[in-house]
Amino acid sequence: YMSSIIYDDRYWLSVSTTGTTKNQIILIYDINNNWTKFIDINASCLNIYNNKLYSGSNSNLGFVYEQDVDNLYNDDGTAIDSYFWTKDFDFGQPDLEKIYSTIYLTAITTTSVLNINYSLDNSTITSSFTVGLSSHIIRGITTEKVSLPRAKRGRYIKFKIRNNEKDKNFNFRNMRCYYDLEPLR
Repeated sequence: YMSSIIYDDRYWLSVSTTGTTKNQIILIYDINNNWTKFIDINASCLNIYNNKLYSGSNSNLGFVYEQDVDNLYNDDGTAIDSYFWTKDFDFGQPDLEKIYSTIYLTAITTTSVLNINYSLDNSTITSSFTVGLSSHIIRGITTEKVSLPRAKRGRYIKFKIRNNEKDKNFNFRNMRCYYDLEPLR
């Protein structure tokens, strides 16, 4: 059970996961050789009509949905849980422990709030904080400073940047992480 189409220079593939009979994931492959995954989109078929992409639901109700709509940040009235994980950063010194102190985030100014999770040394335990994107504005860009608790030590750090507010988008630009090196023992 799968459906695929090329739309807007991207390959769209609607698939089911192991053990299910209905498609509920859309994978999109772009011209930069990157994959994006959308979950809980029940698309049994994909089609282009009047240069717009549509999907047919695989429910008994038979809804047709327009996909990839500009300035629409909800899924049939429900907030879209949008997030990405960064890689593990070792800052070129993988064997040295670091004491992480401050993070600066830069994003396009909106009324959104970002939830930031971070974990150290591949741990499943994460710490989190939230950042509003409507203060410290210079020319439409927001820069936020976040101080981390002093006890945050590790060799690697990775981040999950997330927004799950209805009708809110975010445009994350960069992050700077400051740390002190732990002396060798």
